[in-house]
Amino acid sequence: MPSPMKLREKKYLNGGFKTPSGKMEFMSKVLEKYVGKPGFEALPVYAPPKYSRESTPVLAQEYPFILNTGSRLPMFIHTRTFRLTWTMSLRPNHPAADISPVDAARLGLKQDDLIRISSPKDAIVVKANLTQMVQQGVIHMYHGHPEADVNSILEGDYLDPLSGFPGFKSTLCKVEKV
Repeated sequence: MPSPMKLREKKYLNGGFKTPSGKMEFMSKVLEKYVGKPGFEALPVYAPPKYSRESTPVLAQEYPFILNTGSRLPMFIHTRTFRLTWTMSLRPNHPAADISPVDAARLGLKQDDLIRISSPKDAIVVKANLTQMVQQGVIHMYHGHPEADVNSILEGDYLDPLSGFPGFKSTLCKVEKV
């Protein structure tokens, strides 16, 4: 770039932080006025996801995996570059779910076997991609495959109570070989 913008480092030393107090806040001054109302805590508090082993242990017996969705592969800009020949060469362009080799072995799965990922709402069929990059007990599915729309198996009203953000990374599912 002919004249790149210079980044100011440590600008908080002169201008503080963009918080009501201008300081780093461990207790949110914005949320402090809502303390006592459900879902609003001024201090960070762990609450298990709505559909989880902690919140719904009976459901977790039938749906033992955590489904992680919403991530994007770094070589794709949403779906605009998803089907370019050179980007498709970086990863096969078919719907696939990442699963740990340990979980795959337990389920009798091999690379590229067809699997059904089911949630209490619906199911999709994709290929299994065995990888060490995903934790045991987790199934990871990237976005952008209309023929296997992972969002279709998520509850439409499954939203974070504070931000309203969809529960992409915290729902339960089961995996079966097709």
